[in-house]
Amino acid sequence: MLLVLLALRAAQAQPPRGEADSMTGHEARQAARLTRQGNFREAIPLALAALRSAPGDFAVKFNLSLCYVALGEFDNAIPLLESLDGNQRTANVENLLAQSYLGLGQPEKAFSSVQRAAAANPRNEKLYLHIADASNAYANYEFGLRTVNLGLRKLPRAARLHYQRGVFLALLEAPEQANAAFDQATRLAGRDSIGYVAAAHKHLFAGNIAEALRAAREGVRTSAKPDALSLSFLGEALLRSGVAPGDPGFAEARGALEWALAARPSYSQVLISLAKLDLLERRWTDAIARLEAARQLEPRNPTVYSNLGQAYRGNGDPERAQQILAILARINQEQVERIRSAPGERKAGYGQAVQR
Repeated sequence: MLLVLLALRAAQAQPPRGEADSMTGHEARQAARLTRQGNFREAIPLALAALRSAPGDFAVKFNLSLCYVALGEFDNAIPLLESLDGNQRTANVENLLAQSYLGLGQPEKAFSSVQRAAAANPRNEKLYLHIADASNAYANYEFGLRTVNLGLRKLPRAARLHYQRGVFLALLEAPEQANAAFDQATRLAGRDSIGYVAAAHKHLFAGNIAEALRAAREGVRTSAKPDALSLSFLGEALLRSGVAPGDPGFAEARGALEWALAARPSYSQVLISLAKLDLLERRWTDAIARLEAARQLEPRNPTVYSNLGQAYRGNGDPERAQQILAILARINQEQVERIRSAPGERKAGYGQAVQR
């Protein structure tokens, strides 16, 4: 799941310096090792045993909470995290709390945690970006926008936050404001690859495929080591240009996306784009495998389900295809209702300039 990566990245797989020194027991050390390796299910019994021996140990509680968050067991994580107080309530703790409350559909409690994390470490750009990733995973774009706006009040020149703001505004169907955010990201990025990504995203969003492809190629060409995001946009732009199996552009798209996946193995958008190539080649089982993996990472992403339904139908499983499309219809309806029920001032405020 995406939560596995978010938990590890947000917490850097271990508690802050100094607090790890308290983990002296065998079970605690083993639990910490398994947690760092991403073996969360195996780590939990050891962490629970360590907690019985040292019920007040911060590091044990933190690692156990991280395991629960990574596995989506938020009801178990929240009491542990809420039991921490004083100097133990670090930005990383609040980050995990925000993800947990967001996962349980409690955005106001989640945002309170984001605010506390920001107060503890206001200039930590990754904090806001990690919560934005979690917002994408749950398709709660309004929450993501609130988080990014908070980050921009602290870091008004952060190109990646402006880019992410544009993404959320585009998803919330505010095209003019989204384009302004993408343009601001490009201006602030300089030669950083996020500027080219912002330009490519803007043009893809507007349906200007030629310009999107130009920006994506320029971003990859000018980077000494293209990142997964740049490569993914190159692959997506080529896909939208109408490449077909046997075309040079088709091979270029697959090559860019495979490089992106090698750099970031659990990047859902790359898995989806590669699955689209598989669908064009009628490689149904490959497409299904990629899309089911993407579904685990982003369980509420409509694009996953629309392509997965096609893959199951092509693979001769119409019943499963119908089940997938029924999930898609429910997700789409829930998103429509969420936007429709948004308070008026929130809708009006999406396009307002970030207060400096």
